[in-house]
Amino acid sequence: STAPITQASLEPPLVLPPPGPKPCRSNAHAPPPADTVPTPEGEVEELLARSGVLLFMKGSPDKPRCRFSRAAVEILRGHGVEFDHIDVLEEPGLRKAMQAR
Repeated sequence: STAPITQASLEPPLVLPPPGPKPCRSNAHAPPPADTVPTPEGEVEELLARSGVLLFMKGSPDKPRCRFSRAAVEILRGHGVEFDHIDVLEEPGLRKAMQAR
């Protein structure tokens, strides 16, 4: 004999997200626009020469926009390292230049 068809048997099963951290809903992981021109290598070298430690990150040290940036800031601060930063979300040309390195 077959079970009767009910409304509950017609509904799709409930799919739960995998355990662990919530997926990121930020647009910080989106690539820079396709027409972004990389910052010239000479400018990148000049920026690097001006700072002992330069962190290319998403956001700022006080307001990081991704887990990796947050972790990098915590590690540097935890070791007492003074550093400068560049927000690659605000500087897509630098982001593209660094991806090419």
